[in-house]
Amino acid sequence: MKEFLAKIQNLPEKKRKIILWAIIVALGIMLFIFYINNISHKIKNFQGEKFLENLKIPSLQENIKENTDSIQKEKIEENLNELKNLKQNEENGAEN
Repeated sequence: MKEFLAKIQNLPEKKRKIILWAIIVALGIMLFIFYINNISHKIKNFQGEKFLENLKIPSLQENIKENTDSIQKEKIEENLNELKNLKQNEENGAEN
């Protein structure tokens, strides 16, 4: 190994750069192949039904509905209170 490194060190700079870039390209290709294989394996093993069950979309929809219902009730109560206040102000203004 030391002899191999010494041999590379004794090469001209241009050849050393070519070797460096060849190694970088080879590693990049290997990583890309590993990445593609990993993605294809995950796609094959993907179970859409379990994924949707884990998301619990129906319960999420129920929570959203409950929250919007409570918000709407609050707004209705606020509007009723505002109407009562306006009515009282009109009655007080009519008395004066």
